[in-house]
Amino acid sequence: MLNPDLLYIREDCRTLCIDTTRATISTDRDGYIVTFSKPLVDLGATLVDPPEEVRCSNAAQAEFELLSGCRRIQLAERNKVRAGRVYGWSGSDINRRPLTVEELAEYKAGIEHAATVKRLTRELAAVVEQNAIAAKANAGRAELADRYGLAPAKTPAKPANAGPVPSAKPQRNPSRGSRA
Repeated sequence: MLNPDLLYIREDCRTLCIDTTRATISTDRDGYIVTFSKPLVDLGATLVDPPEEVRCSNAAQAEFELLSGCRRIQLAERNKVRAGRVYGWSGSDINRRPLTVEELAEYKAGIEHAATVKRLTRELAAVVEQNAIAAKANAGRAELADRYGLAPAKTPAKPANAGPVPSAKPQRNPSRGSRA
């Protein structure tokens, strides 16, 4: 007799269009190992600990773990990608329709854009803060100049040329050939 939970999960995965090729079952000397592929997107709080590998003692348990793990991962991906982006769909539509390449590309582009905006906002805040510090320093200098009549220090002028400057190539005593 088959496990009723296994029959239910098979039907549920068929209804939800779950892609079971994203996980594999391999044999081990102690039983079976179910290995799941990496989720398509970062699931964050949607699915905190996605399954990666599960050890099972019999084939029915391995199939159950494969189906339930694939369902958990793919439903979390669908909800993460579609949350706040899809309008007019019911919850069952969101869960039953497989993700398309276009949806994934749009989601990833939105994530990259948000990261770029966040980075630029941090850089802008740093520049504004530096400008505020510089403006405050300039205002302090201007206030001192107004209050006490301070003027920028002048560098002393070079003294006028008092005499010949020694050459780097001094003249030697001329030879007899050059005098003639």
